[in-house]
Amino acid sequence: MDKPKLKLSPDDLGKPKLRLSPEPKAGGGKPASIRRVGIFSRKSLREIMKIVAVAAIAAAVFYRLVLPAIAPSKNLTGNRAALAMCGWELTAWKSYQPNRPEFDFHKLSNDEKRRVIMFGLNQDFLIRTNFVWGTPTNREIVIVCQREYDNVPLPAPWNLLYRNPAHAVGYSDGTRGLISPEEYQNLFLYGFVSLWSLATNDNSNFKIFKQ
Repeated sequence: MDKPKLKLSPDDLGKPKLRLSPEPKAGGGKPASIRRVGIFSRKSLREIMKIVAVAAIAAAVFYRLVLPAIAPSKNLTGNRAALAMCGWELTAWKSYQPNRPEFDFHKLSNDEKRRVIMFGLNQDFLIRTNFVWGTPTNREIVIVCQREYDNVPLPAPWNLLYRNPAHAVGYSDGTRGLISPEEYQNLFLYGFVSLWSLATNDNSNFKIFKQ
């Protein structure tokens, strides 16, 4: 009995090959069967799927945790934003009254008052409206953010996703920092005024929005 012949066209090159079973013996036996040999076995497919899953998890961890820590967004949030605003406020206050040893909010021009209020309003700042500028060894808190955030330092894999609940503050020596929720609760707030109350005061000579 002649073996079956197969003709392959050029388009068949590179396709899975066909394997023929041994030639059946003369006089009977099972007919020749054609068995398709796949490119990947089930075992190799499982290994590939494992590699793909691990790569997907690694990418998610990188973009979610690592990338924000090594390349922070330009849009500051949480205590990063509150600390930046504390620094801006203190620098502005000093420039508004450069030749005075103390800061007095009520002696600022109306435009300067608006800047003080508008830039810190979103952070729910409490401020001291009158204080003497201090030194690193003789300073006091003059700005405090009433909102508690926990993103400084930024949680990352290398610090075990550590979160630090704290309130941003500004000091009379021009520096800024963080205090714990316990320190905030024990803070003596006599002499502090909410920027919201300054924005909605009844002083007819000053309006937060120009008419």
